[in-house]
Amino acid sequence: MKKIYLVLLTVIERSADGKNWQIINRITAQHESSATHLYTFTDERPAPETNYYRLKMVDLDDTYAYSRIVKVDLGNQLNTGIYPNPVSEKFHIGANDIANLKQIEIFNLEGKLVEQISGQIKSAVDIKHLPAGQYVIRLKKENGNVINYKLAKL
Repeated sequence: MKKIYLVLLTVIERSADGKNWQIINRITAQHESSATHLYTFTDERPAPETNYYRLKMVDLDDTYAYSRIVKVDLGNQLNTGIYPNPVSEKFHIGANDIANLKQIEIFNLEGKLVEQISGQIKSAVDIKHLPAGQYVIRLKKENGNVINYKLAKL
């Protein structure tokens, strides 16, 4: 039996020290769903070095729970980009340390994982077999850093 979550609102919080938190965005959740939904948000004003993030998920009855805290160290950020965008057959990963990538995940806009690549990561990723649409490309680095990109497939 699948668990049904009744989340009303997700609050995104940021901290520079892991103790003092500020709200940086609120996202209204999809109601009463047993499906996984992918929500994205880009922090346009992060601290220059280390940032901590957490989610506060507020239920319909005003109770809430916090997610685990994620640390993002921008001083050691993977310098990457994906191109071309939009793409028809292959996209390329431009990275100064591609050897430190451990995994690529591709999600459709419903949040479903449609492809996962692990092991020896190559700079060109063939996606001609995927249907046209919007995707989220998640790059995972050996040290645990994660970077997400939006990509349009023609």
